[in-house]
Amino acid sequence: MPAPARLLVGESLWMATVAALAPYAEARVEAGVYWYGIRNLEAAAACSVGIPRQVNRRANFTVAADDLAALTRVMSEPLVVIAQLHTHPGKDTRHSSWDDDLTVSRKILSIVLPEYGRDPKLEEAGIHECLDGGWLRLERREVADRIVLIPTLSDGRRER
Repeated sequence: MPAPARLLVGESLWMATVAALAPYAEARVEAGVYWYGIRNLEAAAACSVGIPRQVNRRANFTVAADDLAALTRVMSEPLVVIAQLHTHPGKDTRHSSWDDDLTVSRKILSIVLPEYGRDPKLEEAGIHECLDGGWLRLERREVADRIVLIPTLSDGRRER
């Protein structure tokens, strides 16, 4: 199963992701998190952000297989990893060969945030998908169609 055609992310999950990455941004080291959710071929809905134990450095980070397995065991079934997010030190949000080799799955989107994730905006991220055995960065115009931020609360009441 390739990466879902559309990834739905609640605003509150996005804010939780930003908060999870904030200490690493402050320390100026790369870091990574995973979005867990429910998916089918057409779409995936992110429900939870998972932060694994990791070793963080200025130019990369690593997650041991045992630490990723421990995080995955904590997530309730039927949740699965649907996207991974990590930070880069500068404005470059392309996948490095390091990123290509250490992705958790080739069937998810990989999101790279610039400036160590300091004040991140999804529209500034590099969004990558594995196609034909290699990771390709989506064009900016494709991102809005692939990743949709959903309001946490939609209030349809009106004053009359």
